[in-house]
Amino acid sequence: MSSSRQHPTGGRRRVARTFRRTAVATASAALAGVLLAACGGGGSGGSNSASSGPVHIKVWAWYPDFKQVVDQFNKTHKDIQVDWVQAGVGQDEYTKLKTALKAGQGAPDVVMLEFQELPTIQLTKGLIDMGKYGAAADKDKYVSWAWNEVSDGEHVYAIPVDGGPMAMLYRADIFQKYKLKVPTTWAEYKEEAAKLHAADPKAYMTNFGSDESAAGWLQGLMWQAGSRPYTYAASKLPNIGVHLNDAGAKKVYDYWGDLVKNKLVDTQSYATTDFYL
Repeated sequence: MSSSRQHPTGGRRRVARTFRRTAVATASAALAGVLLAACGGGGSGGSNSASSGPVHIKVWAWYPDFKQVVDQFNKTHKDIQVDWVQAGVGQDEYTKLKTALKAGQGAPDVVMLEFQELPTIQLTKGLIDMGKYGAAADKDKYVSWAWNEVSDGEHVYAIPVDGGPMAMLYRADIFQKYKLKVPTTWAEYKEEAAKLHAADPKAYMTNFGSDESAAGWLQGLMWQAGSRPYTYAASKLPNIGVHLNDAGAKKVYDYWGDLVKNKLVDTQSYATTDFYL
């Protein structure tokens, strides 16, 4: 669970990194229909008539093997052809999408989004309500928590395509070296973190970034503790409930705040090259 890297202030630090993975279930991505493109305002020309050949649908997605999916679809659907564009990963793609939506042209017909980005795009009125076209009928094909991320009753704004548990990873060799027990509770985690740091003051059980790059991990921890940081209904945006001071949130703040205070975890930003060296 530990890794050696050069710290900006000099010296080597061994940090057991989790890369913002926590023991909470979460979903990561969905495919959404883009409103401007569907209305013919700068999309891929998805409104082609049958007489002019197959309908072409422009899709922005970043999965490395997405081409195989597209090729198989195009091979078996002669009347509809998917034109895949790798427009960037995560924020790079979102920036381009928001620019295209604001300009009223250049947006794709279908776009891959992480679930946490859906409300932002919904606020711009950039997504189609696919519930109007029968998407709600597919609800039972998905686990409830994933479907709830993309829908609001009969309103459906995206289709889940990727989801899974978050988990912590650890270095077995480092645990063996320092005779650490693999923790199964947060209390044990703190105990083992203290043992590690006492054995080697330059070693840390994990990294707890102190900037926005750690937001996803922090929210995952809050959910696991029973907190619900944000609540909203897709059909009632921009009304969003913010709950960052409930019992679950305070539990997380107190726990990790104590680890930081006692220097049992490192606090370097994830959004730096040095963190990954």
